[in-house]
Amino acid sequence: MDVSIELSAIVFVSALVLGPALISGGFVLYREASAVGWRAFGMGSIAGGVGLLLFLALFLPATTTSSSETISVTGGPVVETGRR
Repeated sequence: MDVSIELSAIVFVSALVLGPALISGGFVLYREASAVGWRAFGMGSIAGGVGLLLFLALFLPATTTSSSETISVTGGPVVETGRR
């Protein structure tokens, strides 16, 4: 049995889980903590989760191709007709 999992897939799935967890955990910590340090840590956690999801959105490929076909566009001469 051959199991082939790409490292990028593992990173993307873990980022999809960790990002919202950081945001929600940071929000709960920020709301419930009374000490300034813990509130700052909660805000940092929220910012880290947002940054992680933003990083994921920037580097997640929008489309993938599975074939090695290339598209060849050849153009002929441009013919300009008279303007009226």
